[in-house]
Amino acid sequence: MNYKIMIILPLFTLFLVSFLIGNAATNFISTLLLAYLLIIFFRSISNIQKTFMEIVSTKIGICFSFLSLYLFVSSFYALESGDSIFRTITFIKTLLIIILFSQYMKNDIKFAKLFTYIFLFFLSYIIFTTIYQSLTGKSFIRDFYPDVNRLSGPFGDELIVGTVLAKLSFLAFYILNDVIKINKIIYFLIIALVSYCIIISGERNALILYLVYISFYFFILTIQKKNLKIFFYFLIIISIILSVFAYNIKKSNYFDHYKKNEINKLIYNEGSEYYQNKFLLIFDRYVGQSLIHITETDDSDYFKLFNSGYIVWKENFFLGVGLKNFRNECPLIVDHLKDKDLYSCNIHPHNFLLELLSEIGVIGLILFVFFFIFLIKKFFLKRDYLAWFTIFIQFTPLVNSSFFTTFNINIFLVTFILVIMVTTYNKQYQDLSA
Repeated sequence: MNYKIMIILPLFTLFLVSFLIGNAATNFISTLLLAYLLIIFFRSISNIQKTFMEIVSTKIGICFSFLSLYLFVSSFYALESGDSIFRTITFIKTLLIIILFSQYMKNDIKFAKLFTYIFLFFLSYIIFTTIYQSLTGKSFIRDFYPDVNRLSGPFGDELIVGTVLAKLSFLAFYILNDVIKINKIIYFLIIALVSYCIIISGERNALILYLVYISFYFFILTIQKKNLKIFFYFLIIISIILSVFAYNIKKSNYFDHYKKNEINKLIYNEGSEYYQNKFLLIFDRYVGQSLIHITETDDSDYFKLFNSGYIVWKENFFLGVGLKNFRNECPLIVDHLKDKDLYSCNIHPHNFLLELLSEIGVIGLILFVFFFIFLIKKFFLKRDYLAWFTIFIQFTPLVNSSFFTTFNINIFLVTFILVIMVTTYNKQYQDLSA
């Protein structure tokens, strides 16, 4: 085996494992990965100049250079410049790994399947621990801090397993169907298993994201394969899930209890026949509590956060307040507003687009968008658009956690690396087969 692969393969494996350990481990391994990629490309003076000119002279390199410079300059003018600089370095490190890794994999794409198998094993472990936790109330290996409505899977006290699966599952679906080409029945059983895990995770936002995009996914897949059976199987899976919930809802008279404000007696009182019924707990989490958020808009925490994100951006329209500085600027701006009850401040506005606008402004957003357009265009092939669909999901401006946190930015990094690998592999494989 190529000595380069002998080093980068364990690094990539450790990078995945580091998500189960913590952010410090993830930062450390990603830094080692970047250091190794730099060593590969800059192993001689002549190669440094050649590689530097190859990258910087392209549209990707130009956008990367301007975006990096812009973020660093804006960080120095941020209220808490130290926080902004640290987050900028993390983000730039991520972009640099993607650029260098894509250059590196041009010559070693034959190992792409090996990388995807490691990724699928990692995802399988997440699914296994989630199901184990739902059945036993205990975590597999790591400590688990139980919550009546939420699961953490293998992530300890971080209740994020639904979000992780929603972001990574579509890449797994693509790999299983287009790269490994597994049996269709097994393929749909895996999709049903992932769907089950996201439902029982208790994450409303993750489920909404997943349901919206799995519908798009199967619609696109049906058109691409020109096979209506695919969408038919999808409808069967959805129908089974809805039927199980409908049976439990009807039997318990859930909505009658909901109208009479007696829902706590139905689900949370030990004397009730439906005490901690898993289906009702999940349904109440996803539907009952969500109805409250929708109908009582003025009291919705998310609505207030979105207002705050907008007002912070409005006050810093072109340049933003600097990465990781929404938390610092928001209280100062909202405190001077007459209708401050309509606003709420947190560490971020819980919306990807508002986070970008408020923290890097319109100029930063334009540079950000152009960079990723050029990067995706470099590898994009029409036959692989379902793979790139995975990247689009992570840019969705719904209710979501901060894109620039260590965990989320590195989940995005894993996704982007794997998408580049499998699409490049497919291109070379199909070109050789032609």
